[in-house]
Amino acid sequence: MAIALTSIFGTEINVVPQPRKADRQYSAFPGVHGLTAMHLGSRGYPIIIRGTIRAATRPLLESAKAAIEAYQFVAAADYSFQGTTYGNVVWGPFEIETDSSGRALHFTAGGYFYKFVCRGRSLL
Repeated sequence: MAIALTSIFGTEINVVPQPRKADRQYSAFPGVHGLTAMHLGSRGYPIIIRGTIRAATRPLLESAKAAIEAYQFVAAADYSFQGTTYGNVVWGPFEIETDSSGRALHFTAGGYFYKFVCRGRSLL
């Protein structure tokens, strides 16, 4: 069963799967005009998640951030978002974004929040 992305990243996310990429190896041989190509198959596809982490206190915000960071170290799994399942995904860089003045941590009347981007890759 697929893990809901909202259970990891919260409900304020935008999930954008990128096109799948094919990998080819090109070779040339003496006496042959042109190249030969060997199709090496799919190299998976990136999945980019942008969103906001919110919490009432700063310690809770840092705890939520640490929970997302931990997914960089788990094995490939299936994840779902709004009826779409992304198979065999591993999570790579998780980054906190800064605003135009260089601030990353934001405070409102409701608490604290970070804007983030996380990049995953489907291994299919």
